[in-house]
Amino acid sequence: MNYTDHQPSDDQILSWAGRAPAGWAVACGGPLAVVVLDVEAPGMRDSTTKGETIRAVLAELPEHCKRPTPSGGVHAYLRVSNGPAPSARGCQLVRAERPAGARPALLAEYRGQAQIAVILGHGRGDLPPDFAPFQVTTARLSHWFDRLRAVSDHTPAQRRTSCAPGSPGSAQSLSLDAGNDAEADSVVAAFLGRVPGGDPCQWMREAADQVLKALATDRLHPAILGPVLQMVRGASTGHQGLEAALQELRMEFLPRVATRAGRPGGTQDAELEWDRALAGAIARVSEQRSRVQPTSACDCWLDAYLPAYDSSPVEARSRSGRARATDRVVVDYLLGKARLQRARVVRQAQRQISQATDLPLARVSAVVARLCEQGWITRKQSPGAIDRLELTFPSTVTRTTEEPTGKTVGSSVVLVPKHGVHRLFGTAGNGPGAEATFALLPHWRWPLRTRSGFLVRVTPGSASAVFAQPPATGPRRGIPAAPAGRGKTVRELAEESGVPASTIRGRLSRLKRDGLAFRDLHGRWWRYLFDPDWLADALGIPDTAHARKLLYDVQRRTYYDRLVENERVRVEDGEDGSALYVEVETGAVLWIDREPPPATGAPPRPS
Repeated sequence: MNYTDHQPSDDQILSWAGRAPAGWAVACGGPLAVVVLDVEAPGMRDSTTKGETIRAVLAELPEHCKRPTPSGGVHAYLRVSNGPAPSARGCQLVRAERPAGARPALLAEYRGQAQIAVILGHGRGDLPPDFAPFQVTTARLSHWFDRLRAVSDHTPAQRRTSCAPGSPGSAQSLSLDAGNDAEADSVVAAFLGRVPGGDPCQWMREAADQVLKALATDRLHPAILGPVLQMVRGASTGHQGLEAALQELRMEFLPRVATRAGRPGGTQDAELEWDRALAGAIARVSEQRSRVQPTSACDCWLDAYLPAYDSSPVEARSRSGRARATDRVVVDYLLGKARLQRARVVRQAQRQISQATDLPLARVSAVVARLCEQGWITRKQSPGAIDRLELTFPSTVTRTTEEPTGKTVGSSVVLVPKHGVHRLFGTAGNGPGAEATFALLPHWRWPLRTRSGFLVRVTPGSASAVFAQPPATGPRRGIPAAPAGRGKTVRELAEESGVPASTIRGRLSRLKRDGLAFRDLHGRWWRYLFDPDWLADALGIPDTAHARKLLYDVQRRTYYDRLVENERVRVEDGEDGSALYVEVETGAVLWIDREPPPATGAPPRPS
């Protein structure tokens, strides 16, 4: 659920508290119009005019709205009293130049619509009893922001572009300056205004799911290059919901990059990296002419509309069976018109609908009013013109799959692989790419002439006793089985796996460094025989499987809690103490929670 626009219930908050979360965050924007002024630690310590202006603005705010950050900065929580919260675009307020070659330092920014700000957690202390956001007007908020932007070293300026396609400064590559995002923001906003908006269609959800899968395996850069470009291209051909999908993916991408171990820059570099990738993709696609309009509809969106209506919860449809049947006749007719026009907006007078469906005009008028109230259509009237009826999805309808690896947008699902993966090849180790190359390497075996058996090569420093254990119970579980045959060259590995030779060389270099593989005198690569657990401990690779499983269980419970509250799913007790999440309509078991939380923190279980 989007908690920016929908406030969680008290039971939901108590359920979260029962899981002992590491921290709590505030969703900015929404009906409450919350804005957070985020002053970084360098901004508090800055001795120039920038720091003096920042501290002067903070001094005008009361203490009851401020919260410390672990790095030594300050969050000031504000509420706009006469308008919505500002957009997240252009949220960086004060930046300071650094020596040549270094990125500018971010001293102050704000958190606006659809962004989050951590308020409780490690290094932030308890929440004071008198804490409350400070109410301000849009004029006063703009005055403060303008004062801060005035002292920043980076102000909007025209970007230099080249006429040569693909050149570093061309529109195709959209080379961005570190301190100037105004032009890129305008390119992005103009493109999103031209393509269809609304909820993501099936194709867009599948494309976004590829990004989520890449993010879940810690492949951050590949996740936002090719897949995001594919999503932008799909939107240019009429697929729905690019902006909504990108917003959810951005919220998933930024904290992963900002908290990645050993990465300097934090959120500032993460936002810059995301904005550059998106602006570059849009700049490439924008050069292709397209007849797509904001109200265009793709086939997958239209195909999902009627099934979503038929399977929607009770609150999203008429309770009377006769009224529901009449509503469906009108919905089916409007959907047919939308297919002919390939658009979500249909220009149809109620008299035309009455004549085409053989329904009385008064009943059609009542049906249109009900569908508008339920959220299935939006009626736009103009004096002297035919009504414009736009097909929409109600906010109570969640069009996602119930499977853990389902194609969802913004679900933050941690993917649990079906096969066992040892931590040597997990996200904290060499990764899935190195595992794929390692799986192609055979063992080096030299047959003995005087007796039966073979000589093998083991990782230097390994104990020999452990290799007598069977693979099913020994330390080799979770390691890809070795193929038969002789060692392989880099060229053979590249041809067999379909990966560039340069990538193969990088993977083999890491495998050799960690004692997993070696190269013989003929340039062929083999794998060592080794004790995976011993080697992982020697390399300092932690076992994150249990932590990822716990996170996966928490996310699945959060997802099904919402369905339980809507009475679409019920929770039953299993014989082994597990919790069965059963679909009310079909009786199908959607998920089995093997380790449910205690009763105090578990969601209510209706019979």
